[in-house]
Amino acid sequence: MKRILLIITLLVFAFGINAQTGKIKTLTVDTLAGNNNATLATITFSGEYSTLAIQVKIDRLSTAAGGTLYLKSGLSSAGALVNNQSTHPNLAAAPNDTLATTDVATQYWNIEIHNPGAYYYYIWGDGDANDTIKVTTSYMYK
Repeated sequence: MKRILLIITLLVFAFGINAQTGKIKTLTVDTLAGNNNATLATITFSGEYSTLAIQVKIDRLSTAAGGTLYLKSGLSSAGALVNNQSTHPNLAAAPNDTLATTDVATQYWNIEIHNPGAYYYYIWGDGDANDTIKVTTSYMYK
């Protein structure tokens, strides 16, 4: 009887872990205001997965929207670099490493990374003068 309970407990635990794969997670909303730099989202990633999909929604709050968003990654927060072919040569192609925000009410940035190898992924923003944008980041791994 103890063995059956142990096996059932292990199976429930294993199904619980697998249930997290493929779920969309939304991080807190952040704002990039004026000529400032900020980390707008941090995704801590561990495990072995085939794909990491990130979607960034940008809403214009001021009369104009400007600035650039960057995808950074690394094994530590201090060593995170902009994701591109020179900093991550194992990528087959640099996955949309930057996005220049435009004067559109709502804008989306979709990023797909195959065989993600970093521990931290960041959406980092470099703002423009008097512009303000709201950034919502969601991600999913499978």
